[in-house]
Amino acid sequence: MEVSKEKLFGNINSIIAVLLMVICFIPMFRVNTSELGYINDLSLSGFQALLGMAFNDGTEIGGTIIAIFLFLFPLILILANYIAVLEMMKPYMVYIAPVGGIISLFITKMRIDSKVVTSVSTHIGFWLYLLLGLMLLVVSFLQIKNITFDSDNVRKFVEKPSHMVTNSSQELFYNVCPKCGARIENGKKFCYSCGTEIPVKEVQEKIKCSYCGNLVSKDSKFCPKCGNAVIVKKPENICPICGNTVKSEARFCPKCGNDLRKSEPEERVCTECGNVLSEGNAFCPKCGKKVD
Repeated sequence: MEVSKEKLFGNINSIIAVLLMVICFIPMFRVNTSELGYINDLSLSGFQALLGMAFNDGTEIGGTIIAIFLFLFPLILILANYIAVLEMMKPYMVYIAPVGGIISLFITKMRIDSKVVTSVSTHIGFWLYLLLGLMLLVVSFLQIKNITFDSDNVRKFVEKPSHMVTNSSQELFYNVCPKCGARIENGKKFCYSCGTEIPVKEVQEKIKCSYCGNLVSKDSKFCPKCGNAVIVKKPENICPICGNTVKSEARFCPKCGNDLRKSEPEERVCTECGNVLSEGNAFCPKCGKKVD
């Protein structure tokens, strides 16, 4: 049965939590009994640190109750993932479990050290527990932020557009002409200044949600963050006579009656492809033909 990357990533914190519990049964601490004349040092697992150990010569190392948290924190995280009653704890446990487990690891070592007359050092299980605890912290942060390990999300964090212009309603992305340095609106194939062909980057235009400010696709009907309907504001014009703000489709100013079509500048059109040219364009940004 094939398991999707999304499903695996969604359950990876539970997998790490199970591994943390398993590690508690392998040697985590080393009591350096060789310092007392013994041939071999003594190894303790997390489970043995909890219950304590007795030796043939009658000596014993008492257990420490702190070691129970090495098991308890990962266990609560696993239960929070799959039990509905505890699901509300998950946003907190994804951080509390690894931090609490790591703190318990160091306190357990100090407690063992206080119970023996020789020194206590770390064993392989100690470092595996510490490493997986830190990994759980990173994975939990990525899950909370809805970040996955696919190429699209990596590209979003690594790549940034050359220029970004922001106004009150939307973000526009721009490229830069590699020859003359002119700023070219994304989607244009040729530089309007020198005619150089521009590599086109497909960037979806986004607008801000009027309720929560989240950036959403211009074609989205509802905001994925707050669920409210996305309102696309229509562009507005300014009447050159009275300064009144009017809708872009209006032919006359509702305040002074000015004919807005007369105030519009005459359009320049490319004779090759028919594209409407902006003022100052020396080359057509669509086909690259030089403008007379």
